[in-house]
Amino acid sequence: MKSKPEKITELHDYLAYWLHRQSDSVLKKFERTLAEYGVTHAQWYVLITIYHQDADTPQSIAKRIDIDIGSVSRVIDRLVAKGLLVKRPHAEDKRSVFLELTTDGEKVISTLAAIARQQEGEWRACLTETETKAFGAALYKLLEAQGIQPTGRLWTKFRT
Repeated sequence: MKSKPEKITELHDYLAYWLHRQSDSVLKKFERTLAEYGVTHAQWYVLITIYHQDADTPQSIAKRIDIDIGSVSRVIDRLVAKGLLVKRPHAEDKRSVFLELTTDGEKVISTLAAIARQQEGEWRACLTETETKAFGAALYKLLEAQGIQPTGRLWTKFRT
């Protein structure tokens, strides 16, 4: 039997594998919570983006959350059908619409945001403040190296 070349390392030697495992674990737990409210993680991204007024049209949401416009449009249609969003005519661009949360949408996103903060606190609880800062700074650097520009208040303390 032929031996494998030494320079190829096993799966568990790749940091990317472990980053994926951590991300997958956190996301799956949150997805179970979202499912209790009839929301998917893609719908959560759209709802929280509109809630924080980071974007209010399908095009601006697609850009903000880095998802293609077709996928965002389908997510928006589902949220409208669920009564969590409404579309308003765009005065300047007849091909576009403004998006607003309904009262039910505001209630759902408020509840889910609190749960998201709680769950993030739970998985970060094993880290000291120093470790959290070091992890954030390293992750920020890795994202930038991949051409991804982290945005949001979270990253202000990690920028070098």
